[in-house]
Formats: sequence, C-alpha cells, structure tokens
Amino acid sequence: MGLLDRLFKKDPEKELTAIEAMLANGEADDALERARRLAKRGDETIRQRAEALRARAHHALADEFLGNAERAETAGSYRAAADWLETALEHIDGDDRRQALSKRIEDLIDRAAEAEAKGLHEEALEPEEAPEAPPQGEDMDEETHYVMLTAMLQESWSARYEELPAAFRQAYLAMNSGDTAAAKSMLDALAEQSDEPIYRFERARCALMLGDAAAARADLEAVWPALGDDPVDLADHQSVPALWADALLRLGDAAPVADKLEPLADPALGREQLAFHYGAALIACQRHEEAVSHFAAARKKFEGNPLFPLMLAQALDHLDDWSSAVQCLEKSVGPSCAAGTCAIVPKHPPSIRMLIALYLKQNTRLDRAGELLMHLEQGAGGNMTRQDLLLKAERHRLLGEEDAATAAAEAAAQLEDDTGQTPSAPVASARDILAGDKAVL
Repeated sequence: MGLLDRLFKKDPEKELTAIEAMLANGEADDALERARRLAKRGDETIRQRAEALRARAHHALADEFLGNAERAETAGSYRAAADWLETALEHIDGDDRRQALSKRIEDLIDRAAEAEAKGLHEEALEPEEAPEAPPQGEDMDEETHYVMLTAMLQESWSARYEELPAAFRQAYLAMNSGDTAAAKSMLDALAEQSDEPIYRFERARCALMLGDAAAARADLEAVWPALGDDPVDLADHQSVPALWADALLRLGDAAPVADKLEPLADPALGREQLAFHYGAALIACQRHEEAVSHFAAARKKFEGNPLFPLMLAQALDHLDDWSSAVQCLEKSVGPSCAAGTCAIVPKHPPSIRMLIALYLKQNTRLDRAGELLMHLEQGAGGNMTRQDLLLKAERHRLLGEEDAATAAAEAAAQLEDDTGQTPSAPVASARDILAGDKAVL
C-alpha cells in the first residue's frame, strides 16, 4: 500500500496510463481497484479521470460476466448463467437495467429447476469466485455514459458510433440500461429508415437478450459482409461471427458454425469466444476427433480457462478414451483438489463433477471420487447440488453402502421437491445420468 501511495503522489499521470493499459489488456479487475484508489487522491482533474477509468473497468467486468452468462445459457447451464448475472449485477448501475437482469436471473433459475426436475445434469460453465466489487459511483449524465460505453469498443468502431444520430444513442443507452424491449423498438424504426449496418447489428444483440435467436441470426447474416469478422469491443466479447455462432447454437443448428468458423476459430488467433463456440459446434456435430484436436490446442493457448480442458475431456469421453479424459481433468483441477489440499472454493466445480462421474462410470478409484465430493461439499458450505447428491448416492451404492445411498438419494429428491415439483415426480439416479448423453456430464 505504501508503495502505491507513493506512486499516486509522485506521478498520477503514469498511474492513469498504467490503468488504461490494464483495461486494454483485459485486466479490468486490477484496473478497477487501482482506479478506485486513485480517485480518492490528487486534484480534481486526476480524480475525475480516475473515476472515468473506474466506470470503464466496471463496464468491462459487467460485459465479461454477461458474456459468460450467455455462453452458459447456450450450453444449457441455466443455474450457472444465473450466477454469472448475479456477479454482473455488482458492476451495473441503473435501476431499470438491474431490474431487467434480476428478472432474467429469476427466469434462468426457473429453467434450471425444470431441467433438474427432468433429471438433466446441467453442463459446465459454473462461475468461479469473482472479485469483490467496490461501491458504485454516482450516476453519470447520458453523454458521459455513452462515451464510456463506446470507449470499450475497438477504435474504428468507437469512431463510427460517435457519428451516429441521437436516436441511436438513445437506443444504445436503453439497451445498456436493461430496457432491451424499448431499445429494440427504437432500432426497428432506425433500421427501416436507413441501411446503416450497425442498427441491425445492435438489434441482433437485443434479439439475443430477448431470446429471439432466429431474428438475431437474420440480422447478423445480413450485416456480416459489411461489418466483417473483427472484434467489436476491446475484450473481444462481441463480433458478428461470435454472436452469429451464439444464435445458431441456441437454435440447435451447429453444422454451419462448425463449417464457417473453422478459419476464424484457430486458437493461435487468440479469439477465445470463437474458439469456444467452434469447439462446442464440433461436439454437437459429433465430430469428436476434430474436437479433441481443437480443444487440445485451445487448452494450451488459453491456459487458465477451465472450460477448454473440460470440453476436451468431454470430447475424449465421447471417443471412449476414459484414461485421457481423466488425466485431462485431474491436471485441470489439481493441485487445488489434491488429497487434503483442496482450496476452500474448489477449482471449477463442473470439472470436478465430470471427473467424479468418470470414476463412477468405471467403478474405479472410489476413494478419489469421495475426496472430490468432499471438496465440493466443503466449497458449497455443505449445500450440495442435486447432481452432487446423486453422484454421492451412486458412489455409496457402488461401495455397497445402501443406507447412505438411500439417504443421499432422498436428499436429492428433497431438492427436487423444493423446486415445486410433486413428491411423486421421478428422480433420476446417478446411474441414469451417467448412462445418458455424455455431453451433459
């Protein structure tokens, strides 16, 4: 702290430059903390500039978490998507937008409950622990808000947005404040009056937020030739091909994604979102050998992102390469979940769950499966998910511990009852889950 204090007092201009570099490099969490500290020091000009950077960091983090929520929802992991939106709320101001996101969270939780009631195991993409958000600043005026939002775009895009009329600015602010329906209505009117491709691009984003993937697809395919493949925002969470792939995967039409994204999704290009969508499409198209090759490269390129080793393990499991799938996941979750040393918050619970399931499918290393279940339970403060309890019941069954298996199964059934289902609703066993589509593990 003392060193930072001296830096702030000595040369705040250098600190401002460093924060801007962090934002450009995608280090929004660190930028947020440093901007927050700098905003408390220096003269009024420095504080105002630091506050503007803090607002940009909040927006970048919100954008990141919203993107994660969309990926989770696309993959059918509705509860994880809700958790990501809860995290995003910490970085979003504006009552209308927060209320809209809260409604989406409620809807996702309802969808998760419906899926669990049917015995489906949600896929991957649960959030890891997110950094604690500092208090939000005061609401800014519309012009400043628009400037801050467009400052997160690539320079060429930001320049185009600055030239668009006041009617578009109102729509853009409405969309980023959570009033998506109103924003879409305004963009509909703009698109009828002009062939400006950005109008339809933003309308496609609205359509995805509103759950209309078909409309989003139509708009994105129409403007793709004019807008190209490049990222729209600095974090590369938005681009025509990425949003288009999202729309098609939601529609269950993975084949065009697997075909068209191939030259854009090479992990060497660094387009993380495109790499994820392309690999998910390969698995959906049952092109598992290609998926293994792709996710193996993506795991190396995007080291630290647990989704890629998890998807690699799923592809390997589809090819019945049990040993390689287990090895991949053990490397991914360790050393945080080595025996006796698992972190209080386990490293990527979906990966741990799949690893447990793989051991149970082969009826091997049940001691290791028990350790992993213990880590999940500790990380959740004893509040295990329904799927965790079903896996726990299956492990007890394999060990011949029938009373413990029954108790765990009954606990899982109680969680189902808590979703509003009748007590007579069938409860899928862990064996049923493990015998089903491997992709849902």
